[in-house]
Amino acid sequence: MISSNSFNNKTFLIIGMGLTGRSLCTALSKSKANIFYWDDDSKSEKSLRRLRAKKFLNKKKEWNKIDYIIPSPGITISGKTQHQLIYLAKKNKKIIISELDLFQLAITNNNEADYDGTQIVAVTGTNGKSTIVSLIHHLLKSKKINSSLIGNIGNSIFKSKVLKKGVYVIEVSSYQLESSKLFSPNIAVISNISSDHLDRHKSMQNYMHQKTKILKNLKKKDTAILNCNHSLIRSKALELLKYKKSNIITFNFRMNLMKLFQSDKNTLIKKKIIKIKHKNISLGGLHNQENIHIAYRVIDSLGLNSKLFKEELNNFKGLPHRQEVVFKNRNLTIINDSKATNIDSMITAIKNYQNIYLICGGILKEKNLSKLRPYTKKIKKVYITGLNPELFINFFTKSNKIFISPNLGEVVENCLKDVFKQKKVTILFCPGAASFDQFKNFEYRGKKFKELILRKIGR
Repeated sequence: MISSNSFNNKTFLIIGMGLTGRSLCTALSKSKANIFYWDDDSKSEKSLRRLRAKKFLNKKKEWNKIDYIIPSPGITISGKTQHQLIYLAKKNKKIIISELDLFQLAITNNNEADYDGTQIVAVTGTNGKSTIVSLIHHLLKSKKINSSLIGNIGNSIFKSKVLKKGVYVIEVSSYQLESSKLFSPNIAVISNISSDHLDRHKSMQNYMHQKTKILKNLKKKDTAILNCNHSLIRSKALELLKYKKSNIITFNFRMNLMKLFQSDKNTLIKKKIIKIKHKNISLGGLHNQENIHIAYRVIDSLGLNSKLFKEELNNFKGLPHRQEVVFKNRNLTIINDSKATNIDSMITAIKNYQNIYLICGGILKEKNLSKLRPYTKKIKKVYITGLNPELFINFFTKSNKIFISPNLGEVVENCLKDVFKQKKVTILFCPGAASFDQFKNFEYRGKKFKELILRKIGR
């Protein structure tokens, strides 16, 4: 549990008491801070009573006491849909601070004391960031280097063990970065960018603006690593190179070109990207080659010899629900890619397989599916589920055979019947959409798919 003397006797209001809010509350309590909390869900009231915090009653005397407001990542902090308490915090001229900024303050304070030697690696992006941070963590642990894997991957930042020497590896979301001003990692990565979370950020430009806050406070010895798959990232790379405030590594995987700017020598080196060979099926596909190259550059930027880590690639266990192999024999491969919550991640998956029986559906994040058009020939049949399947139906009806049912069990049953006695085929569960129409999150959706599959095939 991370704590800091710098929070002693400060008063905080935490808005949103999910996993992040609760871990913040516990850490701040350990730091001897004063804490108010607010949660929109009145049903959670009983479980919150055990915390060492007071429920915020929105009274003037309470506002007068507050030093900092901490919104949980799900709390909207700007625009017409901003949370009412955020609006009132601004009106009362209170400081809104992110979980990331609070973490930065704690680590900086600790390093000034007796915890010097810790480094922060932060990874953001639309797709691939969970695999990248997990791979970095795996490589570090394999060489017995202290590493704490935290952030959006599911491990709350303030629940982390305290590292006197080692590396905090953080998966960072655009929601976490939105209210961030102080966060300053030693190595900042943008894995890629594509349309996502536009219901909150409204435009790709604003979405990118939130993502690039990860680069805002980099210093001369720090490193930015960018996958320039999108024009917005390429523009940001050019901007960084113009001001030369840090080391900069850019990848152009389409051109097989990597550029390394070294700030201390003021030099720019260009290198060809050479495929990194391994035998790990959970790291298959072109997208994972990109993830591996990024992870290796992080290792190298930490001052470690990345060549020493190559043997550890084969020992890496792939993450659940990310092109996870559920079943495989000579003629049939079944893939659970429930984490694919947008069309770009669906395209990434389709590229990796042949003779595909595709299961998709959920809450689409974009209405135009035309970018899927070049890949429909790889698909034998499409099984569409979810409560609002119309956009998927309208698109795939023009190019593919389809089956429609809101019941995932019925979809799985029909799909397995269709592939029976087929040769060299793939069942790809790749929703391409959010899960909230029928499931709590993509993990629950993926677990349900695996349960249905394993029950049907007798495993």
